[in-house]
Amino acid sequence: MSRAPDVAEKSAEICFAAMTFATAAAAGIAPFVVPLAVLATIALQWRNGKRAACANAARDNALAALSASRDFSDADLARAAVLLEDLSRTIRLEPAAMIAAARPGGAATFETDLAHHLMRGLKFDGGEEAVHRAIEIAFVTAIGTCRRHPDIDRDLTQTFLIESARDQSVMLARLEAMNAKVDEILHRLRQSGALQQAEVAGITGFAIQALAKRITPEVADTEQALRELEHAVEIAVRVREEGRHGSNLGDFVDEVLRRSADLAGEGDYDAADDEIEKALRHEAEKSKARKLRLLERGVDTALLRRDAETAAQRIARQEELELPEGADLCSALFSICCTWYEREQNKGVNLDLEVAIQLAKIARQAAVGPDQSGSCLNLRGVALATLGKRESVTARLEEAALTFQAALKEFTRSRAPLEWAGTQNNLGNVLQILGERESGTARLEEAVLAHRAALEEQTRDRVPLDWAMTQMNLGNALQALGKRESGTARLEEAVLAHRAALEERTRERVPLDWAMTQNNLGRSLAALGARESGTGHLEEAVSAYRAALEEQTRERVPLEWAIAQMNLGNVLTALGARESGTARLEEAVSACQAALEERTRDRMPLQWAATQMSLGNALATLGERESGTARLEEAVSAYQSALEERTRDRVPLDWADTQTNLGAALRSLGERESGTTQLEESVVAYRAALEEQTRDRVPLAWATTQNNLGNVLQTLGARESGTTRLEEAVSAFQAALEERTRDRVPLDWAMTQMNLGNALVILGAREIGTTRLEEAVSAYQSALEELTRDRVPLQWEKTQANLKIALDLIADRNACSELPGW
Repeated sequence: MSRAPDVAEKSAEICFAAMTFATAAAAGIAPFVVPLAVLATIALQWRNGKRAACANAARDNALAALSASRDFSDADLARAAVLLEDLSRTIRLEPAAMIAAARPGGAATFETDLAHHLMRGLKFDGGEEAVHRAIEIAFVTAIGTCRRHPDIDRDLTQTFLIESARDQSVMLARLEAMNAKVDEILHRLRQSGALQQAEVAGITGFAIQALAKRITPEVADTEQALRELEHAVEIAVRVREEGRHGSNLGDFVDEVLRRSADLAGEGDYDAADDEIEKALRHEAEKSKARKLRLLERGVDTALLRRDAETAAQRIARQEELELPEGADLCSALFSICCTWYEREQNKGVNLDLEVAIQLAKIARQAAVGPDQSGSCLNLRGVALATLGKRESVTARLEEAALTFQAALKEFTRSRAPLEWAGTQNNLGNVLQILGERESGTARLEEAVLAHRAALEEQTRDRVPLDWAMTQMNLGNALQALGKRESGTARLEEAVLAHRAALEERTRERVPLDWAMTQNNLGRSLAALGARESGTGHLEEAVSAYRAALEEQTRERVPLEWAIAQMNLGNVLTALGARESGTARLEEAVSACQAALEERTRDRMPLQWAATQMSLGNALATLGERESGTARLEEAVSAYQSALEERTRDRVPLDWADTQTNLGAALRSLGERESGTTQLEESVVAYRAALEEQTRDRVPLAWATTQNNLGNVLQTLGARESGTTRLEEAVSAFQAALEERTRDRVPLDWAMTQMNLGNALVILGAREIGTTRLEEAVSAYQSALEELTRDRVPLQWEKTQANLKIALDLIADRNACSELPGW
């Protein structure tokens, strides 16, 4: 089946959007760099509206032109469709470049010039002239159709952009936010003195702005964007200085360097890169020294364009030229790849990580034998996983898992047992990250299997530190899995695995690894303690987190420090909920707020949301102890913030957990107000959570939400004259007790028994007889078997008071029944 319609459709979409920007740029009303995908969205809206005729005509004419040509085959069209799909996602449009694209031949060659400019972003392989011709025909035809369509000039001017902006307010807001961020990082750059140094070196303000506008759409975190910009300015200054001083390699090279430096100094990085590319082609047969010098500059210009693939290709070409004949190219490229990965670890620049990913791919193409191939795949997988952990989508993580699985086909256990084990460990880590973002347990179970497989070869006697690392990773996977299961077996295994790891990961030998393992041990202990009536494991978790913070200082490892602070806040909240004072809870709030100083939304959105959730928990628990509503309102705000990133589509179980906690805070607020609005919202939140927290999938979480739903239904029922809500509350508590058994979670079982007693007392007070009241007494007495005075004094006192009320009501009923006429 021919792909000509697909090529025509995508060509029309790209050219339609590009025409918008080219016309706006010429009119001076397109001041910033815009990803083509943004304008393509506007173009799609046109096609669904009054400008559909123009867009459809562009598509139809492009299809007719393709059908009329015999210069290419169906296979060529299929390849063209793939290239265009990739182009639509990656190309960005700049005002200066778009205006320049139409200059060479003026109006007479506008269509061809603009088409060729857009095609610069296509990644053709060698010998694809027919594919190139097909895309050129489609682009020129589509641009010409749009240009000649009636009224298109008016529609593509400021009037159109204003009209479109009204319909694309979200998109416009994003562009405004981008400009604000550009202004902020430029201001920060000026404060540091780097901007003035660049201007002294001859880099214009426009050029620095152009760098900032390239970086800002790709990097959400302001601090990260500032680091990326400082790095780019260093490159730009180097390019400018070297262009001035020459190279001692002849007039031709010096002239090319001067022209590229001038263009880069003015901010036209595409043209600067073009100068290098043309010179490289010209110098194909010239001296090795000239080629290396041009390639070195080419790496810099590619980095300025944020084109990691081209930068990696040029680095590889440098290495090919420098290596003696017959040398091992794969090993050399692998070493360079490691250097770029380590640079990223030191500087925190994502672009360096992307270069490492591309270099590992190129190195594998030069691999000789399975060992080299497996090593390249492993390194690429690690780099992909590192980048994927920072992103909210899972595409990089999925690719990392596939890459590690491919590496296992090269590193077989029989031939390379330790390399096979190391790859299993890496695979287990990425499967755990994926599993934590999904609702089921399949990935987590696969992660456990991968780590256990690794330990079959990574024995303590053979490789003690590797054994300890894999024990820690196994503990992490078991802990994640245990949190989704009703029993404690997995959590107990996790604690054992972490403690085993600490036998080799000592503070004296590897202090930061020791701290990391202490942090992970704390998480497992906290999860285990949450399911037990005592506080022993929770106290141990606090000790583990505080130990970790002795080495994981904010100055040394800020993100790890923030993780430990959040984890400490969580366990302090759990402990504070079981104590009568508020000191632990105040500490928990402070710890979570400290964590948010490093775990920002821009830098790591899902982790920021998790910390907002933890903060909400601490505030809500503290708010329960106070007479006002300020803390509870802060808790609701924190949960609602978390839900902005913890969406149902992205992380369904985390979304459900947050809905549950939001419901609890709304219930507490509603109990302190005369109306029922907050209580009704609480019911909605709990019922939403139960859509994902099913009994089959997460039985204990389902039971917890049933218990909480019962509480708010009971509160609503107490304010209404009927008994429907109260009967629903009793049903919810009884459902919760099917999973919240005394053997499994004794303290939670006792709390649910107490809640059931409360609902039965209110219901019994509205009915004749003492049946419901006697059931309430039984529930309270059951609760007191676990809610002892020594263990949980506040809950013991409350349950005793409620039991007395039930007994007094029964006594009153019995006394009345003995009166005449009762």
